[in-house]
Amino acid sequence: MPQSYSWRQLHPITLPAGDSMSAEVLRAKIRQLHEEAWAKGNLDVLDSLCSVDYVQHIPPYGDVKGIEALKQIILNIHRDFSELQGNVLEIIVEGDTCASRYYWEGIHRETGKRVTVAGCLVSHFVKGKIVEEWAHEDLLGLYQQIGFTLVPSKT
Repeated sequence: MPQSYSWRQLHPITLPAGDSMSAEVLRAKIRQLHEEAWAKGNLDVLDSLCSVDYVQHIPPYGDVKGIEALKQIILNIHRDFSELQGNVLEIIVEGDTCASRYYWEGIHRETGKRVTVAGCLVSHFVKGKIVEEWAHEDLLGLYQQIGFTLVPSKT
């Protein structure tokens, strides 16, 4: 398996003193990301939240590179699910990194089935904008809830 490198390893940046944002400001930005962009589909907020060289890693899928690609992912979610709601359960801040634990729920438009998906998102900020994220969601659970069986459920 090839070794992967984080954005910070490939693009080390030293912030000038005073450029680091407070934990409360970073928490507010993460809440805005979850509540406005993902749950409501308000894509305009991404321009103020994400860096132009934004990248998101979503195993097992390929990387999402750039704000426009992220906007397309969010549009696809809103195309495939109605009545989307999200809930941020906790946000942990360490320096310029935030880890958020959340769940979202909605109705899958094709099957009419209500789904609930739990996940965690690790977001790295530089100069107040998200440059890199690692998203981990219960995709197997999502697929089982909509009836797309990769692995039989234990029922």
